[in-house]
Amino acid sequence: MEDLHKSNKFSAFFNDKTKVVYSLYIRIDDANFDDSGPVPGEPNVLKPKRTQEKMDYYYDQLIADKKRYAESIGAEFIMFERDKMYEDFLKKYSNMSEYDTINLYKIFLLEKLADKYDLVLYLDFDVYCRRDIDIFNTINCTNFLRCEFTTKNYLGINNTIEYFSNYNKDFRDPQSKYWNTHALLDEYELNVSETKVFNTGIIAASSNMIKSLDFFGNLEDILKVMTKLKEDEDSMYLPQIQKAFGYDNETIFAFKTVINNVKINLLLLPNLCII
Repeated sequence: MEDLHKSNKFSAFFNDKTKVVYSLYIRIDDANFDDSGPVPGEPNVLKPKRTQEKMDYYYDQLIADKKRYAESIGAEFIMFERDKMYEDFLKKYSNMSEYDTINLYKIFLLEKLADKYDLVLYLDFDVYCRRDIDIFNTINCTNFLRCEFTTKNYLGINNTIEYFSNYNKDFRDPQSKYWNTHALLDEYELNVSETKVFNTGIIAASSNMIKSLDFFGNLEDILKVMTKLKEDEDSMYLPQIQKAFGYDNETIFAFKTVINNVKINLLLLPNLCII
């Protein structure tokens, strides 16, 4: 532990690691919005439409904020948007919603950048950096993949008749992602007590930790299993839970941390970032 501390201090002092901060914003056509329901109190406005309107309104400010932060910590900043690389990726996963594809794409970019940089920080486009503190000198990203996650207890999940009878969540809800991950782990005969729900809005990690996740390894087979879990007429999961199963990156991310024994740790960033 002492050697690790010395190593981190050495790297921080000499700043000998290559660093990158990146973000992603893909505008989705109205016809391709997912069915996540209307904005509360506004039945004629879809949630993804309102989100996109806000992104467009603050577009320049959000990019300037991330660029400033990257410069302050001596990192390169890269902004990814709709281009040929994305369009080629979209074609590869044309059987799922564009929303799900975009969220796979940000992990694709994470792996791609890990081939060039020692330390990688991903920020969702709606993340705002409040303080110019170098995240890589603040938390250990070398030996742990850092990301926000929650557990069963935190989410208030319990196996009671009352809980299941009142269950009515959409596919974006953290509880739906919990059960989706639970089902995926069980299908592979892995320990379901390891079920966690990740929020990949911010990811910080070293190149080695990103590669240890191996997110796209056997992904096609995993997606087939996820389809089976969603469509299985003899599912052990109640219909109101099974209907919310999907193909979100955070379920796959959680599954991969377990099956590949990835060392993870909470990403605690008080007063640094706002999502």
